[in-house]
Amino acid sequence: MKRNKRTGLNIVTLMLGVTMLTAAAAKGEGKTRAEIKEWKGAPAIFINGKPSTALMHEAHAFKSAENLPAVSGGKLRLQNRPGTYGMTSRCVKSTNSFGNSFMLEAEVAIEEFTADGTGNNIVLWVNYSPAGCYFFHLSREKDVNVVHLWKAHPGASQFDKWFTLPLNWKTGETVNLKLVVNSGKISGYANGTLVGEKIDENPLPPASLTISAYHSISSVNFVKVTDLDGRILLHDDFSEPRAENWSGAQLAGDIPTFASAGVNISLPAIQASRYGQVGLWKGPGQYDFEKLDSDMRSILATSPDAYIIGRVVFNPPDWWIAANPSEMCIWKDSAGGSGQLWYASFSSEKWRKDTGEFLEAVIRHIEESDYADRVIGYNMLYAFGPEWEHPSGNRFHDYGVTNTREFRKWLTEKYGTDEALSRAWNRKASIATADIPAVSDRLTGDKFEFFDPAGKGNRIGDYIRFNDESVVSAIEYMSGIIKRVTGGRVIVFAHYGYHFMWPSINFSQRGHQALDKFLDIPHIDGSGSAYQYRVRYPGGSTVPITTVASFRLHGKTYILEDDTRTHLSTEDSEYGRARNLWETTNILKRNSAYTISEGIPLWYLDFGNVWFEHKDIMPSIAQMADLHKEALNRDRKRNAEIAVIVNQRSVTYLRSSNAVTVPVLTKQYFEQIPKIGAPFDSYILQDLDNMPDYKLYIFLDTFALNEKEKESIRRVIRQKGRTALWIYAPGYITENGLSDEAMSEITGIKLLSKNIGGQLRAYLCDMQHPITEDCSPGTEWEAPEPIGPIITSRDKDAGILGMLHASPGLDGQWRDRTGVEFDTGLAVKEFEDWRSVWCGVPNMPADLLRGIAKYAGVHIYSDGNDFLCANSSMLSIHAAYAGKRTIKLPKPAKVVDAFTGEIISEKTDSFDVDLKQYETGMWWLEY
Repeated sequence: MKRNKRTGLNIVTLMLGVTMLTAAAAKGEGKTRAEIKEWKGAPAIFINGKPSTALMHEAHAFKSAENLPAVSGGKLRLQNRPGTYGMTSRCVKSTNSFGNSFMLEAEVAIEEFTADGTGNNIVLWVNYSPAGCYFFHLSREKDVNVVHLWKAHPGASQFDKWFTLPLNWKTGETVNLKLVVNSGKISGYANGTLVGEKIDENPLPPASLTISAYHSISSVNFVKVTDLDGRILLHDDFSEPRAENWSGAQLAGDIPTFASAGVNISLPAIQASRYGQVGLWKGPGQYDFEKLDSDMRSILATSPDAYIIGRVVFNPPDWWIAANPSEMCIWKDSAGGSGQLWYASFSSEKWRKDTGEFLEAVIRHIEESDYADRVIGYNMLYAFGPEWEHPSGNRFHDYGVTNTREFRKWLTEKYGTDEALSRAWNRKASIATADIPAVSDRLTGDKFEFFDPAGKGNRIGDYIRFNDESVVSAIEYMSGIIKRVTGGRVIVFAHYGYHFMWPSINFSQRGHQALDKFLDIPHIDGSGSAYQYRVRYPGGSTVPITTVASFRLHGKTYILEDDTRTHLSTEDSEYGRARNLWETTNILKRNSAYTISEGIPLWYLDFGNVWFEHKDIMPSIAQMADLHKEALNRDRKRNAEIAVIVNQRSVTYLRSSNAVTVPVLTKQYFEQIPKIGAPFDSYILQDLDNMPDYKLYIFLDTFALNEKEKESIRRVIRQKGRTALWIYAPGYITENGLSDEAMSEITGIKLLSKNIGGQLRAYLCDMQHPITEDCSPGTEWEAPEPIGPIITSRDKDAGILGMLHASPGLDGQWRDRTGVEFDTGLAVKEFEDWRSVWCGVPNMPADLLRGIAKYAGVHIYSDGNDFLCANSSMLSIHAAYAGKRTIKLPKPAKVVDAFTGEIISEKTDSFDVDLKQYETGMWWLEY
């Protein structure tokens, strides 16, 4: 039976799926239908034939309802999973802080232990902050029931164990705990008995109260906090959920809160298994849909107008893992360690078949349910994240028995014979014994950072491409089941296409470098991901980790996941955490403005269960929902004049290192390009022939180019006065090996690779050129790690704008050399129909990029080094600093402040705005 080389799927299976899809279409008639269609210049989610704002939120109150805080019967109830210390499953945090003098009183009970041994407790964390907290709690210690009064140091990593008192409390029996804080004197009481008193020489600053349960099902009858004069600071008898007392509405659930703000699409989890516990998939052919039905009906009971997109998690249950050890993903590391991960190999036919049967059972059950009409789509999740990728870090994947076998099948389809494989791999090789490349092979390049196709490049590259295609093939298989069973009436998403990522040495083998194949899947309507963690801080940017414009070009959509760490998150949350309400609301506005500019949906994902639902945050979300609705009535076309082009194949020829990927795909793309002052679109190279026209093309990581790709570049770039910017080593990797001539030909600038590497730094040397005239004298930039080889220019006809400085020098084996290298690092050359700019040191500053954009004729809205986004009817700026900005428009337009409705001007081609630091401004433009 012949297999499809593109996906590895059985041709007969695909044909049968198409036939069954047609036959099943009638089943979808009469139910709500969702689809992706063009609307005013961008793809949009249509529900029953009408375009939707498509604002969404994760229905966290229902994803593990039995583990989330709830109020019932006049009690706050907390439950913790056995063996787990996950804060989100067992805590609530007060919305207000308490000073250095107050009295806390609470009635608490441990109603049931969920794990054996010590550590079963309910805890009051008082003045809970990065400085530490007072730790007052009931606990079981070696079968003795006790009460503790301790002081925890930052992160609760160390405790001053002040007092531990045996206490004859019983399971299910309430205990009155009272804590008196009087400046530095701390006194604790349990049922009126003094636990102990302590003078704290370093009293904690004012902070919140957190109540949590460990390895127990616990409850709280009431909480009361007063100052020492008796004035009430907090009182809750838990007669009803009170969001004003606690961080977020986690006591009540988030569904009605978001619905009241106009966010009506909920994303509950549908899990085959749940973190080692039994989920919906109980055994072979055995499914329990009781909780699924309960969750779905709970959402609709709370918000009858809600639509649902189920987040289906495919990670296998423990019983499946135990029954199929050879199907599991196996990792190795450079120290010789290895181990098994919690998911099966992407290539496993057994996993696909078994999980596909589970998926079909779930979808059929939903289609036949009383809530089927409200389910409009599915987001498929698997493996790490679970975002269809291998974990980042220093481990390498996948050395499992099944994956090795499937890799050999893939090699058979590609090469057919051992002789052909041997020629490609430049050594004697056999398909029957071909193995996954060793970790040591992945860590060392043939020439510095690069794998050479004339060396081991194809051997490494073949495995990485197989890994990428295995992920896409699995996504295609699962999405086909959903479309077939639903008759195509729902939309289907999967996280995929993460080309720009957090630094990771195993970046290239995470499985996300086959976006061209993913975009060809007929059953897939789009993808989604969080925006880059590295730059999301106040004053930073909202930039997705994939090439969003490629989705639009293929008629699919991309959904931005907004998991902003608001000021309600814990103070150690990192990832650009907002420190106060001002920063929170303006980051959320920045993110919404970006999605409006791109014409894409947005969903709020709250990992902490408390990050968004606040009386001062939700009005901002409601306002943004109104602006998304307004945007549907306006021109949604992109008007960017800058295209950023990436080549997925390039990273497969880079050794496992951060040296090139961080400055090119992280720092250059996320930190500098978004602050040029003009919108930009990002694409994979395979889309070049079908893209709209741009003035400036930034070839970011096009290190590997075949003849077909080079011909496309020549055809598109070398006309109409267009400008190309090339970073580092464009075209250096050819099908036959590493080539200076190939770099020189594609850029039009004579380039040379030197057998030297080093810490690269560049600085401007010609400040009179149109590109550099607005840059600051002394402008320089550098790559954070040593890079090799050094690429320089030897073109006497090119203008030299910058010099490259490498120190200390390194040879091809990364051995130190004496001396310092100086050479050309930035060159420009003009041709009759186009212009070429080359830079040998990635991470060019925004000012210099802006100069190149102006040189290319790109319209610059603002030169303020702020994050800016725009389309044909709107403009937004997120201010990195306070002060006046002069905004220039491409042509005269009516300008209206989108947030206030104020008319800035009836017709103008420029206007001034005065922005506070971290403020987001947004304006409607009517040209």
